[in-house]
Amino acid sequence: MKNKIDMQPVCEMCGTPQKPDEKESNENWQVFDCREHCECGGKFVPRILLDGKRKSSH
Repeated sequence: MKNKIDMQPVCEMCGTPQKPDEKESNENWQVFDCREHCECGGKFVPRILLDGKRKSSH
């Protein structure tokens, strides 16, 4: 059985998930603006989820 791998951009400082770009996204694709910054001033970085759980970096 294959594991489901997903990616969610989150703020590296506060952990807030980035919202998809409403103009570019549709029901098949979620598009994120890679130049967007979080309200706290941090930048969004990809977080890999394996079967819906955060993948450990160790």
